[in-house]
Amino acid sequence: MHNSLSETWGDAHTDRLPSTVEQFHNSLVNYPDNIALICTHQDAGLYGISTRDGSFKYAESAPYLRWTFQDLKLGVSRLEGSLRSLGVKTGTPIITLLPNCAEFVLTWWAAMEIGAFVAPLDPRRLSNSSETKSNLETIMKVADNQPPVIVAFHAESLDFPDISSIPRQAAIVVSTTRETESHTLFKDLMTTSQDADIHLAKGVEHEVPPPGRSCILFTSGSTSLPKGVIRRPNLQASFARDVFRTPGYETLPGDLWCCVTPNNHCVGINSLISPMLVGAGVLYPGEVFSTGATAQALLQERCTHMIMVPTNISLIAEYLAEDTGDMRTSLKVVALAGSPPTIQTVETCLQVLGTRGVCVRYGSTEGLACDSEIVSNVQGIMGENGLLTVGRPVARDGVKICQPHGTDRLGVPLPRGMTGEIHYSAAAWRDHTMYIGREDTDDTCYTDYAGKRWLITGDEGMMDSQGRLYVVGRLKDMIIRGGENISPAAIEVRLANNPKLASKSIQIVGQPDPISGEVPIGVIPSGPDFSETAAEIYRCIRADMGLMWAPHEVIHLGQLGLEDWPRTSMGKVNRNTLRKLVHKRYEDSFEASEGNGGQSGAMTGDGHIRQQILRAWASALALDEEQLPLDISVSQFADSLSVAQVRGHLRRTVPGLGSISVRDVSGNNTLSEQIDLVVQAWRREGHNSPEESDHEGPPTTDEMLHTIGQPDLFTPTKMLVTKVIDQHCFRWDDVASVFPAQNLVDELSGNGMLDTIRFQYAFTTRTESSLEVS
Repeated sequence: MHNSLSETWGDAHTDRLPSTVEQFHNSLVNYPDNIALICTHQDAGLYGISTRDGSFKYAESAPYLRWTFQDLKLGVSRLEGSLRSLGVKTGTPIITLLPNCAEFVLTWWAAMEIGAFVAPLDPRRLSNSSETKSNLETIMKVADNQPPVIVAFHAESLDFPDISSIPRQAAIVVSTTRETESHTLFKDLMTTSQDADIHLAKGVEHEVPPPGRSCILFTSGSTSLPKGVIRRPNLQASFARDVFRTPGYETLPGDLWCCVTPNNHCVGINSLISPMLVGAGVLYPGEVFSTGATAQALLQERCTHMIMVPTNISLIAEYLAEDTGDMRTSLKVVALAGSPPTIQTVETCLQVLGTRGVCVRYGSTEGLACDSEIVSNVQGIMGENGLLTVGRPVARDGVKICQPHGTDRLGVPLPRGMTGEIHYSAAAWRDHTMYIGREDTDDTCYTDYAGKRWLITGDEGMMDSQGRLYVVGRLKDMIIRGGENISPAAIEVRLANNPKLASKSIQIVGQPDPISGEVPIGVIPSGPDFSETAAEIYRCIRADMGLMWAPHEVIHLGQLGLEDWPRTSMGKVNRNTLRKLVHKRYEDSFEASEGNGGQSGAMTGDGHIRQQILRAWASALALDEEQLPLDISVSQFADSLSVAQVRGHLRRTVPGLGSISVRDVSGNNTLSEQIDLVVQAWRREGHNSPEESDHEGPPTTDEMLHTIGQPDLFTPTKMLVTKVIDQHCFRWDDVASVFPAQNLVDELSGNGMLDTIRFQYAFTTRTESSLEVS
């Protein structure tokens, strides 16, 4: 391949790679006392695993679950024996409906020991009937209709019609308020199998199961339903080998990965497997992502590695800055994945989290994987174009840039520096179709002259002169909300199946969002029934698909300056034009907000604050204000991104709330409690209200000493100040004064500003700046 063309390949490994089970066995044997699993949300004595001679090994040192590899080996062996007694054998499908928890880890490794395959589904999305039904049909097709074992955390998950209707070999429940003969309790499986303990006492090792399927994962494509992908053991093993391999940053025995990605996601699976294969541990700071729990766990447990979407990095950094006195983590490296990061995200990792290194990862459920170098400054991964590189493909894989929608099925690479569509070739793709039960199509993948199969990603990219890949944008129609793929087609199909909406013309497109990256927006024709139609769209998607899929807003064509849909020469709705108009509307409204200082209106009291909070939550949840649940924990009906969106909206738009904290607006309290906390915060900061403030706007050229007579310095000053204060959610209009600081105290005292400042102090008594756990 000529080095002037946009094609590059990963290193060629010729050595045999042991299977994941073989490597896991090595960790069990060689590192029995290393920490294997920490779950900060589960009991220390769960299933009696950490007991030794009748006493809890970690009872004094940890209030939550901490298992060594020896502990994990005992738990896996117990569950393996019980599953075998239920008839589980090689090839048996095990469907999990579990959050991130010890039970998932036990189920995964017990299944791998037996040779069964795992199909993790997100229990929060079971209400999406068409998606759940399609996923189950795909699983059953792979299993040749062999009845599955279903492992659910809550018994209620088994009650969903699509789940309850399939024949099953067994149903296992972790937590339930009712005991019936229709399911088995997980705790009973962990206490009835004595064979495992005898097996361990004799020192007998399990045989490595024959190669087969590790798991089935589902990816959201541009079609209406998810597509199933088989993850075979060799692919799992290669992923584990290729994560964090840069010398000085690699995962070592005794290290600890923090995992917050759901276990039905490829990153969640990789974050479980990779560390355990080398004697390192995994930390789950909760069933799902929680900003506070994750930040505290990073500090207290001294985590060393983490793969995370950029959105969550900003939330964690904000929490650390507000609630822990700017303490730094012990992270060696953070891999940013799931959605494109910004330069600011990388700087946040290095400066706020205190991680030693950062890399950017570009991957997919199908098996695509590119990694940038791990760097200690952003310049190391920033190209001349100002974009961040995602590096090069992993070992034995290749990537190239081709003409988008080209007619040449062999994918001729473009010259380096040109923008085109990213095509990817993985060594593991040569002997099966890309998706389960679907024939490969020309717009999905192709095989070149050398017999290599290439996936057409639908992503827009560019390759520089060094062979480094840059992801520029998305060519296929997909919305990425905080790292989660949302298919507009899936939403549109659900709406089309609604009798009240079937005759309506509805388009779903992505709109930029400062917190989530992108959110879905509904667009419908103008008309007198606009309000009723919008309300039914919200209700339908929220009830049938879940909050994540609900449109952030429903607008009509008139709000885009249109009387009818923009159309292609073939008469189809031109989605690209529609998307551009939606983006322009957002940018115009954002600029208008910025010109207003981000805030409008005057404070009228506590009632006004309450109204603004309820209005923000109603918009975020696609509910009417009177439908909001006031006395239920926010975490029960909103995810972390929704919480962050509401907090950001209040900061930007409501006078006097520019400094509300993560603690004031979090998922840990009820909506009523949240309103009380925000009102209290507003009262504390009442001087920020326009009615009580003497601040009449940012300083002008004549009001800053260093710009008097040098007006050309005004714009650079404004840019520099804005860059610094933007990370704290302030803008130029919030600035009262800019002045030389040769004598800072005298200046602050002279203009009266010193009298208004509330000081906070941090006393450093050690060279380390992490929390000490007693």
